[in-house]
Amino acid sequence: MNTLTFEANGRQLEAKQGDTVLEALRCAGISVPTLCHIEGLNPTGACRMCVVEVDGARNLVPSCSFPVAQGMKIIIAHIDAPRLDLKQNPLYEDVDLALLRTHYYGGIKKYQWVTTPMAIHGVIVKNSGEKINVVIGEDESDP
Repeated sequence: MNTLTFEANGRQLEAKQGDTVLEALRCAGISVPTLCHIEGLNPTGACRMCVVEVDGARNLVPSCSFPVAQGMKIIIAHIDAPRLDLKQNPLYEDVDLALLRTHYYGGIKKYQWVTTPMAIHGVIVKNSGEKINVVIGEDESDP
């Protein structure tokens, strides 16, 4: 079996070719919650409990049925990377204040977000098609 390398939450890991993301993460000692995954049965990905973010994928993918690939970059939101996703048409502006409508992941309560250091990573696409990458909060001098 060939060995391949991938990244999970910034850690370089190895997996066997043909493994699912879930199998590869568990072999690396990373716990991923599952509900419908039962050893020995074909994975269905039905419960969506084990979803992870894969760089380049359009949506979150179920780790129990998604194959790991060479160079893949994974963010495991349920484990140690809480994250917010902006909803479509997310912005409200009023009196010099902007509010964002969001979905949140990561297994923490709504009231805990105010004490969790976070960064904003995103892409803004202008009407002209120009893409602007946004990163706020990674540098110590950022607000």
